[in-house]
Amino acid sequence: MEWETLNIETLTPEEEEAVSSVPDTLIKQEGTVLHRLGNINYQKGTVYQLVSNQWFVFEDVKVIDLADDLSRMESAYAVAVTDRERKLLGVIKRKEFFDLLGHPFGRDLLSRATIDSAMEKIPVFPITENIFTVADELETACLKQSESYYAIVDDLGKFCGMFSSKDLLIFLSAITKEEIELARKIQSRLIQEYAVYHWDRFEVVCSSQMAKAVGGDFYWVKSYDPYRYLVTLCDVSGKGMAASLVSSVLAGMLTTYNFTQGIKGFISLLNRFIYQSLAEEKFVTGVFIDIDIRTGSLRVFDMGHGLCHLYRNHRLHTLKTPVSNPPLGLQDDLNPRGFVLHLKPGDLLILHSDGLTEQRNSSGTEYSLTRVTRFIEEEGDVDLEKLNVQILEDFHQHRRMIPQGDDVTLLLLKWNAISS
Repeated sequence: MEWETLNIETLTPEEEEAVSSVPDTLIKQEGTVLHRLGNINYQKGTVYQLVSNQWFVFEDVKVIDLADDLSRMESAYAVAVTDRERKLLGVIKRKEFFDLLGHPFGRDLLSRATIDSAMEKIPVFPITENIFTVADELETACLKQSESYYAIVDDLGKFCGMFSSKDLLIFLSAITKEEIELARKIQSRLIQEYAVYHWDRFEVVCSSQMAKAVGGDFYWVKSYDPYRYLVTLCDVSGKGMAASLVSSVLAGMLTTYNFTQGIKGFISLLNRFIYQSLAEEKFVTGVFIDIDIRTGSLRVFDMGHGLCHLYRNHRLHTLKTPVSNPPLGLQDDLNPRGFVLHLKPGDLLILHSDGLTEQRNSSGTEYSLTRVTRFIEEEGDVDLEKLNVQILEDFHQHRRMIPQGDDVTLLLLKWNAISS
């Protein structure tokens, strides 16, 4: 999809002339006194892109003639008033114009007055003005309930068109939608909605569903040694565009970092980056796991996350970590401490973001992972891909019509080693 406002094109000399001075050949007479300009060439990214109204009349026309034309031209919500050189003098707003004619003295005005007596001034912008500069200037006006109107002129002061605060809001909404869609595409390349990994006796299934188009949940699975793997699940505070930006940075750092010296140094580096770059505006909770697939030994760093569970011997256990670490980004110097977890054959590790268990239903009840145990018990030898689908389906069945309140990321890890 092309972003017209971002692709600024170089105009030919002929196009530059068209921008600086709109030719009279583009003028069409649409009624007794109403005229309308045709579309002109313009530089993309300029305020002319907002134009939705090109109606105008000359200053010496009769009010009664304009009233007759406007009664037939319902699309003319406002009409520019110009001199015979088409230089802008003011504007007639349709509603206010007919309200004026409805007053007790309106009949006298209608019978003898020229249109310049009924016009008013509105803000004017040059046709070459940057569209985002205009948006910044009109931010307050766009927040008002009433619709405001603005005129555009060329470098000779000639009328080129009009736009309204509604036109500006529609444009900004479209741009925002395009930006979110692009961010969603970028994030989906970095964080797949669903992924399955198999290595020797290990199996990992990951899924991520954002509450909005983009979000701050993040998972990563990476081999950095023939027998060593990094598995991480992180949750950036907040959601939406800002959180997705942080998760994209996480992906970039994880992609380029050399983990042969372990993950402790990476966690410290990541913490320092978040702290210094985001000035405590964002923080990250997460679980970082260094796996030795030969032994089933896990080196676990829980950075203020705590949402880590182990299904063992037909029971779901919440891991009580023997060490405590703060979330990333809350303090400059951080000495992360980890602990070792030795998996047993058939153990199932469940990591998730808080969006899963904090989701409420219509009764205000949060989703509980105890519901998951019945799926595991029914399966016997658990199929992780099927289990992932069952959990998410059960989650959405729980919330029903209640909107998803936060991003939901789920990571299932199973060691299928055969006991001796």
